[in-house]
Amino acid sequence: MKYTLVSGIHGVGKSTLLKRITEVKSIRHYSISDLIRKGGQTILTNEKNTKNIDLNQGIWKNTLKKISQNFNEPIFLDGHFVLLDDKGNLVSLPEKTFEDIQIKNIIVVTASVAKIQERLQVRDSKEWDIDLLSRFQLQEMEKAKKFAEKNQIPIYIYESDNQYNDLLNFINDF
Repeated sequence: MKYTLVSGIHGVGKSTLLKRITEVKSIRHYSISDLIRKGGQTILTNEKNTKNIDLNQGIWKNTLKKISQNFNEPIFLDGHFVLLDDKGNLVSLPEKTFEDIQIKNIIVVTASVAKIQERLQVRDSKEWDIDLLSRFQLQEMEKAKKFAEKNQIPIYIYESDNQYNDLLNFINDF
């Protein structure tokens, strides 16, 4: 089974975009955080600082293997190349995190950091530092591009809804 990885920082709109795609394409999509929860770890939905980062990577991959055996339609994974650790530091996931998962393409979702900050405030009732969000998004994009280039995986940077039809074409090409 090959997967599409939809990456981006918290609050950027990955889940919303995936829901929109399911309206026109038959796909399954899973949040990597939800896969970790299904694997037995407790992750609060409004908590963005991640404990046990290394342990969690093994958990979601094992859960995904169990789930994906049962389906034929494309599977999209909602996840990250960069996380906040339990101290609030930006941590790039090691490349090995994704190397043993057959990723056929990557979609990086971006948005203005002011919009992301607003969404996170509404969703989680937490005020985020705009500079942290900016660094977070930049590092996420850099890591995604580097991984895609190194592994010769097609990548699409989704910056606005004006690109939606182009994005569908990108998805259909694979």
